[in-house]
Amino acid sequence: MAGARLSCTGRIEMPKPLIAIVDCETLHTDRIRTAAESAGADARVVTKPDDILRSDKIVIPTGDSFARATRDLREKKMIEPLLEAVDRGRHVLAISLGMHLLFDDTDDSGRHTGLGVFSGSVVQFDFGDHPAAQHFNVPHQGWNRVQWTAECPLLDGLQSGEHFYFEHALHAVPRHEEDVAALANHGIDFASVVWNENLFGVEFLPERSQDAGRSILEKFVQL
Repeated sequence: MAGARLSCTGRIEMPKPLIAIVDCETLHTDRIRTAAESAGADARVVTKPDDILRSDKIVIPTGDSFARATRDLREKKMIEPLLEAVDRGRHVLAISLGMHLLFDDTDDSGRHTGLGVFSGSVVQFDFGDHPAAQHFNVPHQGWNRVQWTAECPLLDGLQSGEHFYFEHALHAVPRHEEDVAALANHGIDFASVVWNENLFGVEFLPERSQDAGRSILEKFVQL
C-alpha cells in the first residue's frame, strides 16, 4: 500500500492525511489546527500558495471580517490555488465566515464578492414581523440545535437535533436547495451545513462544539 509503513510492533500504519489550514491570523486558526490533529490529521497552518496544492484536504477557518479575509487571500495569492484545489476534487471544509467566502457575495459591512464556489448570497438576519424578534440577538452566539435535511458524510454517526456552537451575524442563503444538508433556527431557519460533492461548509464552530464538533472533524479527516 502506497504510503503505508510498518510500526515497531509490526502493524501496518497508514500516513495521516495532510490538511492545510488557511491562515486567517485569528485564534480560530490555532483552535482548528489543534482540533484537526486530535481528529487524526497532520494539520498545518499554511500561508503559501504551493502549500494548498500539496495538501490532501483544506480547511478554511472563520475570521474577523469578510473584507479582511478576502484581502488576505489576495495578498497571499491563495485564491487561485484554492479554486484549483476545488477543481481537482480536494475536500474542503469551510467554517462560518470561511463558508461565507465560498458564496457569490455578502452583505458583511458593505457589498463584497466571494469566490462563487457555492451559488447564493450571505445576508444579515432579518426577522421581519416575527412577534418575538426582540428576543433574537445578533450576532447569534451560543449553542443551537441543528436538524438534518439531507444525508451528508460529515453528519454520519450523529443524530439530527444535535447541538453545535454558533457565533455569527450573517447567514448563507444557497441558491440551490439541494446544497443544504442541515438547518438551524434563530428566529428564521438558516443553512447550517452545506455540501456539494467535495465541498463542505458549516455555520457553527466544530472546534468549540465538543463531541459533536469532534465527530464532524473526524469524518472530514476520514473522507
